[in-house]
Amino acid sequence: MTIKTKLISAFILCGIVPLMIVGSVMWYATDKMGYEVGTNYENIAIETIEMVERNLAERYGDVQAFALNEIIHDKKYWYQQDEDSNHIVLAMNRYTKTYGIYNLMILVDLEGKVIAVNDKDTSGKEIDTHFIYDMNFADSQWFKKAIKGDFLKSDKLTGTVVEDVHIDPLVKKVFGSEGLTLGYSTPVKDSQDQIVGVWKNYTNWYVVEEIIVNSYKNLADHDMHSAELTLLDKSGVILVDCDPLGNGKEINHDMEKVILKLNLAEKGVQAAQLAVKGENGHNESVHARKQINQVSGYAHSKGAKGYPGLGWSLLVRVDAREALAQIHSIRWLLIGVFAGTILAVSILAFFVTMSITRPIHKLTLRMQDIAEGEGDLTVKVDESGKDELSALGHWFNIFIEKIRDVVNQVNSATQEVASAAAEIASSADEMANGLSQQTQQTTQVSAAIEEMNATVSEVAYKSSDAAKTSRESGENAANGGEIVQRTVTSIREIATLVNESASEIDELGKRSEQIGQIIDVINDIADQTNLLALNAAIEAARAGEHGRGFAVVADEVRKLAERTTQATKEVSDSIVAIQSQTNQAVQRMNTGTQRVTEGVSMAEQAGDALNLIVNGAGKVVTLIESIAAASTEQSQAAGDIARNVESISTVTRQTNEGATQSAAAASQLSGKAEELQRLVNRFKTQ
Repeated sequence: MTIKTKLISAFILCGIVPLMIVGSVMWYATDKMGYEVGTNYENIAIETIEMVERNLAERYGDVQAFALNEIIHDKKYWYQQDEDSNHIVLAMNRYTKTYGIYNLMILVDLEGKVIAVNDKDTSGKEIDTHFIYDMNFADSQWFKKAIKGDFLKSDKLTGTVVEDVHIDPLVKKVFGSEGLTLGYSTPVKDSQDQIVGVWKNYTNWYVVEEIIVNSYKNLADHDMHSAELTLLDKSGVILVDCDPLGNGKEINHDMEKVILKLNLAEKGVQAAQLAVKGENGHNESVHARKQINQVSGYAHSKGAKGYPGLGWSLLVRVDAREALAQIHSIRWLLIGVFAGTILAVSILAFFVTMSITRPIHKLTLRMQDIAEGEGDLTVKVDESGKDELSALGHWFNIFIEKIRDVVNQVNSATQEVASAAAEIASSADEMANGLSQQTQQTTQVSAAIEEMNATVSEVAYKSSDAAKTSRESGENAANGGEIVQRTVTSIREIATLVNESASEIDELGKRSEQIGQIIDVINDIADQTNLLALNAAIEAARAGEHGRGFAVVADEVRKLAERTTQATKEVSDSIVAIQSQTNQAVQRMNTGTQRVTEGVSMAEQAGDALNLIVNGAGKVVTLIESIAAASTEQSQAAGDIARNVESISTVTRQTNEGATQSAAAASQLSGKAEELQRLVNRFKTQ
């Protein structure tokens, strides 16, 4: 958030907070005013309903006063139908005109028969009431209650039967009106305090409506033209509907839908519901039919002057836009003042903030030009004036001058550093090149020595291996000599066995010849037997039936002779084969004996050769061991040389690396010096 935004916000906040506090107090005050408006309507409802009840309390006493007229007890006037012949009627006409609120007055006897009824209205005009004399009211509730003493009473008053407002058929017939009537009845007593009749006053409902209309006019005089006064009975049914603006007339006599029909408590009107519960108060609610917001005051009747009342309630309702118009005007004024103040404070904050932030903005642009632009350190900011911002500009210019001097000094120093760094880098490069060549040469020597060391080590290893192999060969040759000697001995023994086997095989050949001779004898015998069997068979055939058995025997002998001949032939063939193989075996034995003799000779020669090899191998082992020892010493010496050369190479390499690093550091130093010089050159100092 910028300083400009912060300052404007601070100015606006400083202007708004007090305004919000004052506005909140004023808003709370308007809430109190709204509450007082509702309280005022509540008081109007209370005063109006009390005025109605005070008037009705007088009606409560009027009927009792009329019943005390002594003329009533003069029975000669009873049942007479005009004032000339019935002074009771005359008194009734006078009461009617004097009070101006009674439509009818009727006096009936204990049987309900009409004694007298007025025949003039409140203006003195005659009215037709003669038909009433033909009526009987013995079954009427008001008559029964009056005779019974069932009065509407309180701790202070009693003696009158009160009928709530209703449509009376007599009034409706006589006057041709809606017939809205309040009935007040009382028993008439003689001097002995005995009931002789009942007096009833039919009070014109206008007496109540007029009170409510006068209350409305009072509200209208205070510009509450939308006021709506509604009188309800004890259950919430409308008795009086005074809504001139809504209905176009002071009193609405809609007997079909509203009067004595519409119950506001059942319709959900909260003010009506609370009032019929016996509460007084005020609220703000929506009109069920008009769907407008209204401020409502409501009051429940408590009676008056000892008169207990009938439990009526009165609603005073005014359109909230009209009832709270003054409050709304004040609130809109507050909103206007609030908005105007915010606008004025915002404009003032803007100009004051601009006067503060403009020099700061210029100073910021100057710093931005130094940081991101050409870096001109020669330009100064405006320091005219005597406020803190001018002082800030003055000291900023001094600061820039010092920065310019520092930049000049840094520029000179960086040039010197860059020159020295270049010289160091050049020397380090030359030293690094020399050390690099030395490192290469040392590396070559080290490699040659390593190669020679490897060769000598290999010679020593091979010599040791050869000596070992020569020793093993000498040992093997010595072992071979011994084996050859044992072989010669074994071959000689084999030769002896072969000679013996040859003699035995030769003997076997002789035995085979003897078997052949025996086989020849057996073969001759078999031939003779076969011939005898043939002759016997011939003789048996000649003998016929008697020689058949002998023929069978002869035939079996012949077959046996044939098999013997065949067997001897097979044996003879086998013996011939054995003799042939025996002869071959004898020849082979002779050949084997000759080869064994030759093998003995060659084995003896091999033994002599192996002895010579053993002697030569011993000399070779001695020479190879000498070579291996010399090679080992040479390998150790070469290893020492290689290690020394490696040490030299390591030192040279480290020195070379150090020189290279020095050259790199010098180069970096030179680069940094050049970069620093380039950065410094960004600033314009002259």
